[in-house]
Amino acid sequence: MLAAVLEEVRKLSSRQVPDPGPGPGQVLIKIRACGVCGTDLKLYRGDYSARVPVILGHEFAGEVAAIGEGVEGIAVGDPVVVDPNESCGKCEWCRTARPTFCREIAGYGVFRDGGFAEMCVVGERSVYRIPTSLAFEEAAFCEPVSCVVHCISRACIEPGDSVLVIGAGPTGLIMTQMARLAGANPLIVAGRSRWKLGLAERLGATHAVESGDDDQLERQVRNITGGRGADIIIEAVGTPETVRLAIRLASRGGRVVIFGFSPENALATFSPFEVLSRELTILGSWVNPYTFQRAVDLLASGALDVKSLISRRVPVGGVLDAIRCLEEKPEGFVKAVVVF
Repeated sequence: MLAAVLEEVRKLSSRQVPDPGPGPGQVLIKIRACGVCGTDLKLYRGDYSARVPVILGHEFAGEVAAIGEGVEGIAVGDPVVVDPNESCGKCEWCRTARPTFCREIAGYGVFRDGGFAEMCVVGERSVYRIPTSLAFEEAAFCEPVSCVVHCISRACIEPGDSVLVIGAGPTGLIMTQMARLAGANPLIVAGRSRWKLGLAERLGATHAVESGDDDQLERQVRNITGGRGADIIIEAVGTPETVRLAIRLASRGGRVVIFGFSPENALATFSPFEVLSRELTILGSWVNPYTFQRAVDLLASGALDVKSLISRRVPVGGVLDAIRCLEEKPEGFVKAVVVF
């Protein structure tokens, strides 16, 4: 089968690899769509560690092609999505309802072969059936939506809270819609692209502001919030600079949720006295514990518009071009989806 394989840092090749087959407790998925994520870019650049060589791609949907011995409740031909964060179910973290801390987590598309291929083998526990009414391209958003669901829960948004989302990329735009559903008002989105900010307004932001100048952004946020700063700030970019900015723009007693994936060795500096004297709460939101089914249900209900985020559809041989678009950010580009 044809697959996009990360051979080493900044070396991604589309080549033929052996067809996989399911073992006991496993399911073979015929991939129909797989989203290209900012994490794929960071794996390509070496910002995160992956097991190489590895087939990238962790946002995938498809059809069940075969099942292994002992698999129940899943049949050949079922339309499905896959939670790539498959935990072991046995360690102390899994047994205390914190599976995303599992040291044996599968990490399809990072530590095990993922969805930039015609087929992929996954564990039965990672497979979720989807209704036939949900298109595969939209179902491929289940993984990022599940992560956003967890983040919104961590943020504890209440109706009327002022919320600032820093970042107007795909997850920032999904976050915008989820914060709107949670009752955020005002709902501010900050980003560098005017085009993406216009999309953020169409998706529910009450205010969209450019983030090139930190002082100007602070003036705008304080003007919108009556001088206080935002009650809740969600950092959805993943840089030390945006983490520092999030702390700076929070109101007294505010909550800052770090959602964006910064490079593993990056450090952010801030004033502990500011956190202390303003009684800030700084939270992390790490992937998607027990939120995948909720993401499936949300997408199936039509409550979220993810179709508007798809800027480009590419074959598996075009994955590298899609990753370069993520890196270069051309006008009009939000997200690419690999389609089969």
